[in-house]
Order: sequence, then C-alpha cells, then structure tokens
Amino acid sequence: MNSEIQETRECSKIYMVNMLTLVACAEILVMNVLLCMPLFVAGEFSKDQMDEEDLAWIMISFPISNFIFAYLMSDWLKYVGRTNMLWLAVIIMTIFTALFGAGAIYVKEARLFFWVCIVCRVMQGLGDQMVRITVNAIIISRYPSDKKEFLGLVNMTMGLMKAFGPVLGGFLF
Repeated sequence: MNSEIQETRECSKIYMVNMLTLVACAEILVMNVLLCMPLFVAGEFSKDQMDEEDLAWIMISFPISNFIFAYLMSDWLKYVGRTNMLWLAVIIMTIFTALFGAGAIYVKEARLFFWVCIVCRVMQGLGDQMVRITVNAIIISRYPSDKKEFLGLVNMTMGLMKAFGPVLGGFLF
C-alpha cells in the first residue's frame, strides 16, 4: 500500500515537471521572438519596405491570437482531450516557430515576410494558449487539493521564463 502511494507521488512529480518544462519552453519561444524581431527587421529591411507599424502588427498578433483562442480552447479541450491537446500544442509551436525562423532566412520580399510573420505568430499564439489552458485544466482536475500550489508553480515558471528567455536567446544567438 505504501509503495503504491509513493509511486503515485513520484508519477505526479514527473508529470508536473513535464508540464512546467512545456510551459517554460513556450514562454522562452515567445520572449525570444519579441526581442530578436525588431533588431532583425531593422537590419534586413529599409524603412520604405517595412516600418514600425508593420513591426508592431507582427509583435501584437501573438497576444491578440492568445486572447481570441483563449475563449475557444475550453470547447476544443472537451473534444480533443488533454494529452492530445498538449501534443498538438507542441507540434504547432515547433512547426510555426521553425517556419518563422525559415521566413527570416529565406523570405526577402518585405510584404511576404510580413504576412509569413503574422501567420506564424498567430499560430504560435494558438499553441501557447493550448499549453496554458490544458496545463491549468490538468492541474485543477488531477491535483484538486494542491491546485493553488501547482497553479502558482506554473505562473512562477511563466514569469521566470519571461525573464530568462531573452538571456538564453542572447546566449544562443
């Protein structure tokens, strides 16, 4: 009996660490793009090709899509399921972050680059919202007695990664 309880606690810890890692990765991706994008656009395109307003639309497309998709996620979560939703979020975030980077390397025409960035940022916002809503739903249903502590851990992870994301991105790039 005691070994079963211990095994359940260990599984819960591993599960929680995995969710925190997923949240951390999503936040790092968000912050790296926000900090690298203005420098890249200023070095790559002239003012007559892309101006500050275009850059602002690229930057704000992520939080706007985050806001819009937050409303839809609870309905989608019922149909897709929690585990599938997390896998789908990882796939979406990975694909559209890679496409965002590829667009920066291969797309040299300013208008096309602008629209590639908008689409990628909107889809990253979808993936990020899928992670957030699903992780919160898992914590609330799986850890009802510890939900305050675990929700606090998730929010703390988001805050820390917003601070360390630019540092890590600067180190890597």
